[in-house]
Amino acid sequence: MIITFGNQKGGAGKSTLAILCANWLSIIKKRKVIVLDMDYQQSVYAKYQESEKLENPQPYEVIPVNLKEFPALKETLEADPDQIVIIDLPGKLDDDNLMPVIEAADAIVIPFKYERMTFESTLLFTMLAETLNSKASLLFIPNMIQKSVNYELKESVDETLKGYGQVTPNIYQSVKYERILTKDIPTDKLDEIESAFNFLGL
Repeated sequence: MIITFGNQKGGAGKSTLAILCANWLSIIKKRKVIVLDMDYQQSVYAKYQESEKLENPQPYEVIPVNLKEFPALKETLEADPDQIVIIDLPGKLDDDNLMPVIEAADAIVIPFKYERMTFESTLLFTMLAETLNSKASLLFIPNMIQKSVNYELKESVDETLKGYGQVTPNIYQSVKYERILTKDIPTDKLDEIESAFNFLGL
């Protein structure tokens, strides 16, 4: 299974959610996971390298991959039906090499915030994803939500996005998520994490 994390708008937290998902699947669900970091900033791979300095073994491998390399890797990735491949996509749409990756996805996770600019970018990415891959399930995760804020756009944004896929419960702003590495999961946030990623059906 291939799960991509993407949005055209940077700062939506897709890399952090990709790590959280990989940690949850490997540590909690005991699934075989590999992560491909295709984002230009390679922040997931940086977290992986930081985790390697710690004593505990890594629950999965993170590999930095250029978008152009994906077609050559696709057959190998799909050869193991038990393996879950998580891909952190670049935060922009101006690279034609992005298309084969989106076309190969079984699920596309799209983190977003209840801000007009973020919503417009989310909708643009969503329409591209649906055009390229109508078979993939789309999962929208409201991310970095602040409990004290009343989001005026929430109802209209949720209604629009539900026309394309499923909108999960919120992932709330927390410094614990900002500090997350590739081999741990905040146990006090587990219910929140599972409430979102259980929508993947894994």
